[in-house]
Amino acid sequence: MRRSLSSLLCLLCAISACKPQQRPEEATEQIVEAPPEPSRAPTTAPEELPDEEPRECKPVDAARVIADLLLGDIDPLDVEILRAGIDLDQDTRQDILAQAYLGDQRKIGIYIDPDCPQLIGQFIAETVEVLETSHHNVSDIRAWSPGTCHTDLGGTSSLFHFDGESYELSDEIDCPCDVNAWRHIDCPQP
Repeated sequence: MRRSLSSLLCLLCAISACKPQQRPEEATEQIVEAPPEPSRAPTTAPEELPDEEPRECKPVDAARVIADLLLGDIDPLDVEILRAGIDLDQDTRQDILAQAYLGDQRKIGIYIDPDCPQLIGQFIAETVEVLETSHHNVSDIRAWSPGTCHTDLGGTSSLFHFDGESYELSDEIDCPCDVNAWRHIDCPQP
């Protein structure tokens, strides 16, 4: 059973696929804010290790997303920052999913810790699904990148697990374009 978040992400991806194309000089930043979180009892901060450098806390905005996702001289058509309903590390605080639109696909960045956002994963995909399984208490993610066939059946399904520091590719499945070919269970079915 998959979380209702996957439905939210699929809906957001479907809505954003209908956006009119913008030229890079017209690109805008869109931010989707969630309602304020209920107040929580104060928690004690864990002791900082003496060898650890304190992280510089910078907000997640369009400029940071472009720099963090290593887009270099590629100007995305648009940057969207979603702060609604995603809690990948199960700490009851909403995490951030940023998308830089690159034509038919998007480069996606995942940030945890909204107080001091930390990039923990980035990949190119058309859609992203948050799974119920997790590693190191961070939800696994499945990303879909379509192939070049004339149907929605062919492409690559990639599974990402959190390794304690960042998302790493765990499994990649090539899904055939041919409707009659054997299909893995994680591939779109005809």
